[in-house]
Amino acid sequence: MNALSNKLVDADMIVFVTPLYYFGMSTQLKAVVDRFHAINAKLTGNKRAMFFATSYGADDWIMEALKKMYASMLRYLNWENAGTLFATGCPVRKVIEQTNYPQQAYEMGKAIK
Repeated sequence: MNALSNKLVDADMIVFVTPLYYFGMSTQLKAVVDRFHAINAKLTGNKRAMFFATSYGADDWIMEALKKMYASMLRYLNWENAGTLFATGCPVRKVIEQTNYPQQAYEMGKAIK
């Protein structure tokens, strides 16, 4: 985390990518986010963020808790949201590749200025 912390502080944009784990981000990503606490003062403000997530479930409400957590992180850290992509109904890579989600992610990346 020491090496990652310096990169996070220096970055202009942070991109979060995770599968949905019981209505939240993966435990691996959550462990990193929880460690932000030690460097909050260095992370606050002047950053943009994007969030990409996939879920097995396709219900329209399935990502609500994750969306709220991301919005709270942005608010707390005073970061700008540069975009989100919540790919529902995608239990495995083969299914994701049959959707337009990869193209959407590509277009979002191209639009970063």
